[in-house]
Amino acid sequence: MKRWCLAFLLSSLLLLAGCAGSGSDAAGDDAVPAAAPQVLTEGAEALTNEQLEQAREAFASDHYDAATGTISSTEISCFFTSCYDRAEDLSLAEFLRYYPNRETMRSDDVGDQAQFEALMKLEGFPFQAEGDFVPSLATIPSPTHRYPRAAVDATLQAYAGITTALTNTEGVLYLPEYDAYYNFTSDWGPGMFQPDGGEKLGGTVRFWQQAGEGSYMVLTLENTDDAWLIRSFRTETIK
Repeated sequence: MKRWCLAFLLSSLLLLAGCAGSGSDAAGDDAVPAAAPQVLTEGAEALTNEQLEQAREAFASDHYDAATGTISSTEISCFFTSCYDRAEDLSLAEFLRYYPNRETMRSDDVGDQAQFEALMKLEGFPFQAEGDFVPSLATIPSPTHRYPRAAVDATLQAYAGITTALTNTEGVLYLPEYDAYYNFTSDWGPGMFQPDGGEKLGGTVRFWQQAGEGSYMVLTLENTDDAWLIRSFRTETIK
């Protein structure tokens, strides 16, 4: 989903949360009831089913392109691939695993071949020559993907107000001469988060999805300079 669409949906539902009354007289006979009877923070206002439905749309993990007939992961899904108490602590390696703004390197491209040879020299390169096997763009069992740092930074900045310079880059292959990150993802498994409850308290909104008995995956957003930014995504246990 486009970044502007996420921002629009969140702004709309949070505006509704700020204007909603607590009783049926304030909201009218057709008011949508609160999605969950409880809130996780004392004094917070529960979001309604309508607001949560908008959030679930904004947090969708895949996007269908009618023009091409293809399905791709969404940028927002990348923020649901690891847990973190601060956005700066998210795993960039997991974030990039299904990041949609990627370029697949080709064995018939001279420039791509040169980059692959540079990748082979990095610590952590996962494929090693053995017997008759020699790693190359044509012989390794998964495609090689390139992620321009500028594109990744733009996404991190838009959703969380940070850049790759502030993230956990452990396990990430990076070539400074090309200013790009690389990985070898071949399967399909974007992060998923479809909240079944939510609350608003001042400039903070929290969405949660029940993960087990008393256990929730909780996404926290904060309003900073009129933008709703991701602050954490973690498991919380409620007694």
